[in-house]
Amino acid sequence: MKRKLAVLLGYGVVIGLAYPAGILYATTMTFYADGVIQAGDIYDIVEVYDTPPARTTVDMTGGQVDSMSTFDTSVVNIGGSVGFLQTNDSSTVNLSGSGFIDGGISLNNSSTLNFRGGAWEADSGYLVAFDSSTLNVYDGIVGLVSGANVVIADNSTANIYGGYAQAPYVAFGSSTMNIYDGRVGTLGAGESSVVNIYGGEIGGNWGFGVYQSATANIYGSDFQYDPQWFWDDYFGRWISRFTGTGPDGLPIDIRDMPDPFTSPNINLIPEPATASLVGLGSLGLLRRRKVNG
Repeated sequence: MKRKLAVLLGYGVVIGLAYPAGILYATTMTFYADGVIQAGDIYDIVEVYDTPPARTTVDMTGGQVDSMSTFDTSVVNIGGSVGFLQTNDSSTVNLSGSGFIDGGISLNNSSTLNFRGGAWEADSGYLVAFDSSTLNVYDGIVGLVSGANVVIADNSTANIYGGYAQAPYVAFGSSTMNIYDGRVGTLGAGESSVVNIYGGEIGGNWGFGVYQSATANIYGSDFQYDPQWFWDDYFGRWISRFTGTGPDGLPIDIRDMPDPFTSPNINLIPEPATASLVGLGSLGLLRRRKVNG
């Protein structure tokens, strides 16, 4: 099948080429229309743009890209190997299957990265969300080595629905993190950030820190806090454990966190008991109106 694309190779520009299903080698590939990167394709740089009003979609079913940048409202589905990834504008990148990123990741300008499988590994590298961008983790591994770090900043949002995150997460700069399920390593909330917890395992690598200007909201029921759950010989101190049941019945398990019953910036919000009370109150109000009527 013919694929419309534009190739920038060296100093020459080739537009609208039709490539057979073969192996491609190039220094730079620039997509302005839908295309495919497949097994055997090797590129140093890949850039993806829209050609308005059409949106560009690139399916990476295999192959290798050293540096990838996405722009406009383009969509890239990564099933191969990418080194550095930078998303811009309102573009979307989906990582799934055997997709693998082994360098830094920078999300910018309201762009979105979806983990639907695959893995990100970066030794001493960062996944950083800026400029109201969004990180969604449904499945996969975020930070395969302990040197990787995830930073959510500048009004950005992270939604954790599943998967495993060995890398530490840090939220600041008026950012929001919503955790529904999955496993999150060390988590720090600071600088006016908000962390909402509805389920999942947090602090598996020891630590959930909530700093003075941050807010943590934990939704659920059956809350219990054990300040002396485990003695850590390495740090020479007790490790705490907080447990509960989220609104959807999923377990909440948080290790090494401040006492939520005494910390002013940690809020325990009963769910679904709150909804039940609201429902009973509304029913009572209706009955009162009928009697008065």
